[in-house]
Amino acid sequence: MRGAWWTYRWTACVILSSLAGSLAAEKSVVHELTEKDYDKFVADNTAFLISFTAPWCGHSRALRPEYEKAAHSLTSQGLPVTHVDGTENEALATRLDVKGYPTIFFVRGDATIEFDGNRKASELQRWALSKLKPPAPMLATEAEVDSWVKGKKTALVLFVGSGELDPALREAYLAVAAAVEQPCAMSSATGRISANAPALAMFKTFDGGAPVVMSGELSRSRMQTFAQVEALPLVVEYTAQVEDTLFASSIGLHVLLFYDGARPDLEGVTAAAKALRGEAVFSLIQASKHLEVGEFFDVQPKGSLSPPIALAFVLDDSTKYAHRGALDEPSLVAFVRAVQSGSATPHYRSQPVPTTSGPVVELVGSTYAAAIADPDKDVLVQLYSPDCGHCRKLAPVYEAVARKLAADGDMVVAQIDASANDIAGMEPEGFPTILFFPKANKKGVEYDGSRDEHDLFQFVADVFIHSSLELYHGWKIYDYLIYTRYRFLQRETRWKGLEDSLDECIEEGMRTMDQMCFSSQFYFMCTLHVSGIVMLVLSIEIMLRADYNMFGDPCLLALVPYTLACCYFVQRTCLYLAWRFKFWKIKHENTAWHSTPDDDDDGVPRWDELEKIKGASHEAYLMNQRITSETFRYKFLNYNRAWLVAQLPSILTPRTLRRSRPYLITQFTKILGSVNPDISSDSQTDEDPDKPRFGPVSLSAPSRNMIRKIGRAHV
Repeated sequence: MRGAWWTYRWTACVILSSLAGSLAAEKSVVHELTEKDYDKFVADNTAFLISFTAPWCGHSRALRPEYEKAAHSLTSQGLPVTHVDGTENEALATRLDVKGYPTIFFVRGDATIEFDGNRKASELQRWALSKLKPPAPMLATEAEVDSWVKGKKTALVLFVGSGELDPALREAYLAVAAAVEQPCAMSSATGRISANAPALAMFKTFDGGAPVVMSGELSRSRMQTFAQVEALPLVVEYTAQVEDTLFASSIGLHVLLFYDGARPDLEGVTAAAKALRGEAVFSLIQASKHLEVGEFFDVQPKGSLSPPIALAFVLDDSTKYAHRGALDEPSLVAFVRAVQSGSATPHYRSQPVPTTSGPVVELVGSTYAAAIADPDKDVLVQLYSPDCGHCRKLAPVYEAVARKLAADGDMVVAQIDASANDIAGMEPEGFPTILFFPKANKKGVEYDGSRDEHDLFQFVADVFIHSSLELYHGWKIYDYLIYTRYRFLQRETRWKGLEDSLDECIEEGMRTMDQMCFSSQFYFMCTLHVSGIVMLVLSIEIMLRADYNMFGDPCLLALVPYTLACCYFVQRTCLYLAWRFKFWKIKHENTAWHSTPDDDDDGVPRWDELEKIKGASHEAYLMNQRITSETFRYKFLNYNRAWLVAQLPSILTPRTLRRSRPYLITQFTKILGSVNPDISSDSQTDEDPDKPRFGPVSLSAPSRNMIRKIGRAHV
């Protein structure tokens, strides 16, 4: 019986090991990429699929099983499948223009195509294979070219001649075929074009019907831009069906001709569009038929501009320019050149200036810039939309705050309908958006707290107080409070005061206060502390009135341990109740915020554990992105460099140097590279344009000695 038991155990171990091995083998088809090995993977693979996800994203968790299922099939057909944690590889996500999670790209060389279909394994597999092997037949004769082109509104043909096709050109063309909407083919017969092979031709049924040919350097980006430009007519007739194609063009400047009634003469417009081909996209819009578009561009009947009129629209910053002159070729070309050079005056939508009544000042597009830039006024402004329910709910709260601040003659509380007025240099991401422009900071501070009257008023008061102290003492209070808030969101224990780490760079008497991060726990402790002082004073008062001698009381020896036991009991009870009712619960418990998660054999995080983080703090994630971004580091170092250098003697204590000497030497020599020309970084040359530049600072004697020591250590 004992032998049979060991046999069963041995068999079970073998079976479990086999199952574990097979599961590990199945999971290994997805490669985990990082910023460091991405470029090498691109060089080693002709094409691959890549997904960007975030641990806190529910859609990312839902994608995982479908992505794994598709990966097994795609890998067997020669397409590698990869995964990137976007929260850990922010620079790579920014480089590939990841706007949300999850995002899936098909990558071929330097070309990326984003997947926008249903995130199911079958749909993902079909889409990826269509991009891996786009249909691009080889046409041997001119008759085959004519037959293939016939009936197609647009068609792209690469004429390669009779020689051997360059493999690099073939891969580049396949990347173009996967990215563009036009049917693509290749041909060895060059009789249909006048240029020498290799050359790319766009066959189309509009603009005269003659093919447009491009020769010379046939890079992937140049061929793809050519295909996107030539796929549109010289002057596009705007409809709802062509809107996405029109504004998805790689050309960032659009010229829109609005008309009403009879169709205008397009001879001059067409000539201008031909002269500016590849620089601007021209379109024709009937204002009375497309009212929403006309309203957005401030064209009648809902706008102030009367058609016919031409407007230039820059996609990057949504800036509009109005051309009120003639619609002939020279005038339109000169108008576009003025927009490109920056000499044209932008046109901003603006409602009529209203009559001010009540504590809230109503701004419009024509008065907004001057109002917030007034150096003698502190301006609180709300960007709202009349159709927004949150804005309507906030209206009485905002008006109550305005009444509280009305007594201050230097304070202006305003609002602007951002859906009907253009704001220079800003496109609100949502409504309502509240900004504060104090006299000392006309760049503005955005309010991101609750929509509560007390919190909003406190925000204004805090900015006033912080700005005054920062100006008087040179302290960076606002930056410090943002940093403390970030640390509190990222705390490792539920009760911040129970952490065993203190910041040794801070004066010893202030370390425990800094540890509490000026959080709600800090103010809770302040309340208990004040309550204890009040109780102590009250007890002393009672003893004095009763003429009671505590030290003569025979029960004192019993009361002291009893009191200590009660304190311990209350402490443990409060901690239990906080745990039981989830007070100050760490929203990112069991996530990868503070510890490195166990990885599967292929390096992909354990996605089955991600169900535990449905309550993960997105606010903490956003704060983490803000604090750890390269932009924040460079701005912080540049702005605070003089202070950092002056503090070197107190920062670089013997203990700090022992623990982090190699890292500190590397980092501080990068920061101080411009102070001592003998100090340099091996990772960046002086000619590196991406190297952060810091201005000169004055050094104290201790700081100068510290820098010399670092320089000698580095050498």
